[in-house]
Amino acid sequence: MKRALQFSLLLNVLLLGFAWRRSAHPRPILRQLRTEVGEPLKNSFQRISRSQTAAPQPPTPWDALEAALPAEFIARLRAIGCPEQTIRDIVTFRLCREYRNQWLGVEDDAARSWNYTRNRDQREWRNQNHERTELRNEMISTSESLLNESWGTLTTTLLGWPEGGNQMAFLPVEKRRQIRELDERYRFLGEELERWRFTGDLDADDLTLMREWDLQKRAELETMLSPQDLKEYLYRQSPAADYVRNNLPPAKSEGEFRGMVKVALELEMSNTLDSPAGRYGLADPGPADVQRDRQQRKAAFDQRLKEVLGEERVAQQQAEEQARERQQSQQKERAELVRTAESAGVNAEEAGRFYDRLKELEPDLNTKFEELEKSLTGTPEEKQKQMEAAVKQDLERIAVETLGDKGRAIVEKMADRGK
Repeated sequence: MKRALQFSLLLNVLLLGFAWRRSAHPRPILRQLRTEVGEPLKNSFQRISRSQTAAPQPPTPWDALEAALPAEFIARLRAIGCPEQTIRDIVTFRLCREYRNQWLGVEDDAARSWNYTRNRDQREWRNQNHERTELRNEMISTSESLLNESWGTLTTTLLGWPEGGNQMAFLPVEKRRQIRELDERYRFLGEELERWRFTGDLDADDLTLMREWDLQKRAELETMLSPQDLKEYLYRQSPAADYVRNNLPPAKSEGEFRGMVKVALELEMSNTLDSPAGRYGLADPGPADVQRDRQQRKAAFDQRLKEVLGEERVAQQQAEEQARERQQSQQKERAELVRTAESAGVNAEEAGRFYDRLKELEPDLNTKFEELEKSLTGTPEEKQKQMEAAVKQDLERIAVETLGDKGRAIVEKMADRGK
């Protein structure tokens, strides 16, 4: 009996030690291991649902409203007196989330199928972007059809932003969907040539092809829209309308804008046929025959515009544009001087007074420096140093007159930045 009692005591001690060892070294979480880079193991990303680990939740009022189809869900919300704006917000959120999840699925598939040992082909990126745009267009069309509002109105209202002008609001929902699909098809078609346009690699044959695509798209629009709708669309969304907005001074009225777009339509003016460098005053990198074609079309457009608007109005537009450019240039100059002054310990108000004084004296200073340039002697480098010393001396004098001794610090900073 005594021996049995000793054996039982020893067994309990062993069991207690084993239990302590298990508690000190918790069991690792079982994980599915990946054997190689590539397709993940089945169900490796699935989470255990809450229903498997917790008691069933009691039904909520939302459960009675849920429906498989968005239209039925909207009808149930209306049946309980939900405000229309709230319905639009809820449904828009849900649709955006649904299509976002679809796109995440597409990206997941692309990531799993990617051979990470090499870069993706350019065509793969293009196809993926095309697929994303198609999915987005489908989301927009679905939202507009269900809620009978334009996509711009739905999103700006949802975000609390002021609503901007919707260029296609005058068209029925189905026509908007067709135009989005048409735009995406031709955008995808001309994507490579558009890339060449920015690098100056387009030749005359490429320009001809782009014109043909513009004409084909215009022909499809004519079959899709009524004559009046087509006219309104071209005044708003055509390449000619974009050209007028991007390259000409703002029109003083809607009628004048339409007259300018009409001329651009007649002469097939388009940003896609122009050199992007030309818009920024840079040299056109395209071939000579392409440059010549652009110059001829631009000259014909300018002449036709004078006939429609009148030479006096065109001259007025040019003067307004030059004044606008001068104002923008002065704003940049003032901002740069303020930054320089602040780095020298001078506040923005004092820097602004110094800038205004410089602009006031600018005509006299320009005349003085032009005369000085004629009297300089020595090598070009020596002349440059003499001119810089003279300019610095005058600037310092004006700065001290305007701001006192602290003006010298601004001029020193200006000289340092000019080096």
